[in-house]
Amino acid sequence: MHITVEHDGIKSEHYVHKYLLEKKSPFFAALPKFKEGKDNHCIIRDTAVLSFEHIVHWLYTDRFADDFQNNAPTMIQTYAAADRFMMPKCMNNVMDQLRVKYIKTQARLDDLRFVKILGYPASSNIAQCVVDQIVYEAITTPTWNVSQLEENFFDDGSEHALQLTRKLIEKSRLYSFIDGGGVWTDQGHDDPALATGCIYHEHRDGEKCYVKDDVTVIEES
Repeated sequence: MHITVEHDGIKSEHYVHKYLLEKKSPFFAALPKFKEGKDNHCIIRDTAVLSFEHIVHWLYTDRFADDFQNNAPTMIQTYAAADRFMMPKCMNNVMDQLRVKYIKTQARLDDLRFVKILGYPASSNIAQCVVDQIVYEAITTPTWNVSQLEENFFDDGSEHALQLTRKLIEKSRLYSFIDGGGVWTDQGHDDPALATGCIYHEHRDGEKCYVKDDVTVIEES
C-alpha cells in the first residue's frame, strides 16, 4: 500500500506490505471498505512523519530502531500514532521503551506538554506514566520545587491543562507509584521506571502480556 504522510510542512512517501498493515492494525484492515483502500493509497495528515517511520520499522520487526530512545516527545508521538492506528501491542512496546529511557535520563516537563498537546486525559496510561516519572524526579532532585509546579506548569488555563496539573500535584503529595504487581503503594521514592511487569499497558478484553527480551508480547488468555 502506498501511504503518504503530511504533517507540519513535511511530506514522506511509504510503500508498506498490505498484509502486514491489515494483520497488525485494525485501522488499515478496515481501509478496503473505503476509497483509500480501493485506490491502494492512503494520505495521513495527523501523524508526525518521524513517528510514522518508527511505526513502519516496528511493523516489520516488532521492535524499534536503536535511535528510538533519543527523544521522549517523539516516542510519545509514536505512542499516539500507534493508538490512532489501533495497535495496542505497539503502544505497549513504546511504553516499555519510554520507561527504559527514563531509567537513563530524567523526565522533562516538556514530555507532559506533548501528552497535553496530543489530547490525552490525566487518567490515560501515557499521562500516568509521565506524571509518575516527573513527580519522582521532583521529589528526588534538589533543583526541583514541587510547590511551584501548579502555578508554573501550564500557562494556557485550559481545563485539560488544569486536569493534568492537578494530577501532577496530587501525585507529588501522595509520593506513591505503581509497583511491580501493578498496584499503588506508599513505599516512598521508588523509581517508577524500574517497576517490572505489565505496567501502563493497554489491552483489549481477553488479552494479557509479558515481556520477553525487552519486547512486550501480547497473547490471548
